Amino acid sequence: MVNKTYLYTFPLPPIELKTNRRRGQHWGALHQIKKGYEMECLAAWSVMPEEDRRPDPHIMHCYMIVTAYLGTGQSCDPSDLGSWAKSAVDFMVKKKVIASDSSACVSEFTTYVSRDRKWPRLEISVEALP
Repeated sequence: MVNKTYLYTFPLPPIELKTNRRRGQHWGALHQIKKGYEMECLAAWSVMPEEDRRPDPHIMHCYMIVTAYLGTGQSCDPSDLGSWAKSAVDFMVKKKVIASDSSACVSEFTTYVSRDRKWPRLEISVEALP
């Protein structure tokens, strides 16, 4: 049996959501930034084909690969990418792509940083497991 893989493309999260940038920020300001990014994710979600948006039923167990394609002059510590992409993963939980972002659902979480000067983006690949 072949496991089904879903690919989701979102804009890169704002730099204010990087772990090193969050220190000293008031929770209210950070909440506003997260809400703004959630709206950007919703815009990207709405242009995806309907059959690609959400598995039915939502995924209970999976592998997840997060790749940040950075543009010109952008940088990201690969070890920070998981927390930087957390808002996008939370959005996927909210949209019922995956049941949870806990280790009970996501058994492996891998991050990569690459470069695409013409189209910076965040890609999340979700491989559903039996």
